[in-house]
Amino acid sequence: MATTMIASNSNRWGTVQPITGGAWATASMVLAVLGTPSASATTFASPPMVPCQRATATQASSEVDPWISESLKTIRSLEADWDGYGADPINETTIKRMEYFLNDLLPKNAVSGSIVPGADGSLQAEWHLDNTELGFVVEPTGEYSSWVRDLRQDVEIERVGLDAWSLFHSVGQLALA
Repeated sequence: MATTMIASNSNRWGTVQPITGGAWATASMVLAVLGTPSASATTFASPPMVPCQRATATQASSEVDPWISESLKTIRSLEADWDGYGADPINETTIKRMEYFLNDLLPKNAVSGSIVPGADGSLQAEWHLDNTELGFVVEPTGEYSSWVRDLRQDVEIERVGLDAWSLFHSVGQLALA
């Protein structure tokens, strides 16, 4: 059974060092940072099919990893003032979007992570691995972002919109499988 952490959405560490070159260059850099054997030779000829920048999906696949289901069940049960500072419960549309995105982005049999609610109504899925930390955020507005942190080199990459989707998908396929 997965443990669900209930915390605010303030899980950013250190200084963000911007890396330019778009999502596909970023994915190549991330592969290099993660130590993939063929990272320097990795190229991305064309991007995968991704949704528009504002998330509209509200239907989740019927095949949901148990840790995701349990985490979201706990989040659905949050009442007003769940954080002790007056936060409203997370709305169902945001929860369904997170469920949809994780089902779409995570590799089959992925390492379990944590899904944490933000006092602003957002949800953040996060993983804290030996050398890498990874997160995907769904805002109540339907916008999303992702971040990856290499703990060995103290480098963090953050992206929003389509670039967030690409970054999380690329790193998630390697780090969470």
